[in-house]
Amino acid sequence: MLFLLGVCFISCHPGKDEKENQKVASKSPGKSIRYATRFDIIDSGAYKILSIIKPKGKLKGVDYQYVLFEKGTPVPGPFPGAHALAIPLQRFTLRSPVEAAMVSLLGNLHDVVAIADPKWIANPYLLEKAASGEISVIGRGNTINTELVLKLQPEAIFENASGNKYDITRQLIELGLTPMMNCVHLEDHPLGVAEWIKYFGVLLKKEELAQVVFDSVASRYDSLAYLVKDIKHRPTVIVGHSSRGMWSTHGSSNFFIQLIHDAGGRYILEDSTQYEENRISFEHAFTKGQQADFWLNPGHQVKELETLLAEDERYLDFKSVRQQGVYNNNRWLSEEGRNHYWEEGMVEPHILLADLVRVFHPGVLPHHKLKYFQSIQ
Repeated sequence: MLFLLGVCFISCHPGKDEKENQKVASKSPGKSIRYATRFDIIDSGAYKILSIIKPKGKLKGVDYQYVLFEKGTPVPGPFPGAHALAIPLQRFTLRSPVEAAMVSLLGNLHDVVAIADPKWIANPYLLEKAASGEISVIGRGNTINTELVLKLQPEAIFENASGNKYDITRQLIELGLTPMMNCVHLEDHPLGVAEWIKYFGVLLKKEELAQVVFDSVASRYDSLAYLVKDIKHRPTVIVGHSSRGMWSTHGSSNFFIQLIHDAGGRYILEDSTQYEENRISFEHAFTKGQQADFWLNPGHQVKELETLLAEDERYLDFKSVRQQGVYNNNRWLSEEGRNHYWEEGMVEPHILLADLVRVFHPGVLPHHKLKYFQSIQ
């Protein structure tokens, strides 16, 4: 799982000693990751090993490994192929809205020295600080302003572990900077996404708080899912929208398909278990759309059916369009138009679930008021 990147990551198979270290660490008690599969934390006592795990068979994602040790203590090792990082982090940059949501829940927004781009962030504190210049805007991916980052000297720069040509991790490492990789967007379960708060918890030394927050969310999610677990009628569902002659499911993912299932729906657009924001032929999507009871997430800007029908009048043939079964995840937008679904929504999967249970089976939660989804009429 160890991966080469610059001088800090070694490109080779683990040596015997390293394998032995990993073997010992893997037997250590304290492993508490329940749903997330894209990261792992092993506590050895003197240090912790934080691993970022690429999904097998996927195009996206990379493998990374960090050895975390407390500030003021000796650097553990050697751990060839892993990056040593002192914790807690107290100066770092954020890339995505879900990162902002998790850091906010842990009470550490004051440690943020820069964000990638304010147009992707809904958090009012970060937007205000960015507007005033108290925190910097550095760009994302290969557009990062490395000169500005060097001036800021953050302890870590949070970046997506995409593994594609736009990654800037090698350059950051060569500059003596530390990219903190995540691939939360590749999780298979909504609670797997939410469990990434433990990733931030270990980096900020807020592990107990992160555990409490996650346990509360997981308990409420599981209770809601139980209500429709054995429901007989599961309405059929498609997601996405037409884009350049194809059908794009961008904005959905494996975890969203799981959310549909847990809410008592049946996703019919794809059979693939290797979902990765696939583009599907419009003809296939059109056929499924004619059959589906519900159509979710038809495009960020869509708030009225008129917008959809202006794009393609053939949508009138969709059962969901004719029977008021179109819902979008853009009910809660900030004053600037940022979508809170991608921020708070990612740490509130129980509310996303409640929204969809209310949509699919209104009699189960008759008093629930939709927070993230809205009916498109």
